[in-house]
Amino acid sequence: QISYVQPEGSEVQADLIGINGQSLKSVNFGQRAAGPQNLYMDMSSLAPGIYFIRLSAGGQSAIQKIYKQ
Repeated sequence: QISYVQPEGSEVQADLIGINGQSLKSVNFGQRAAGPQNLYMDMSSLAPGIYFIRLSAGGQSAIQKIYKQ
């Protein structure tokens, strides 16, 4: 689950990136309203380890490191 606050309504995309920089999965979550958001990206098929999520919305993006056990 990815939690964030969206300052204005816009289309949201999340990219899952491996530790080596390889793009593993991309999900378009469509148009989202402004305010607190929770998104879910299925990672059940991935091996345990460190991954990065790049969240893009409204012309901005942020990257967060995540650990899958």
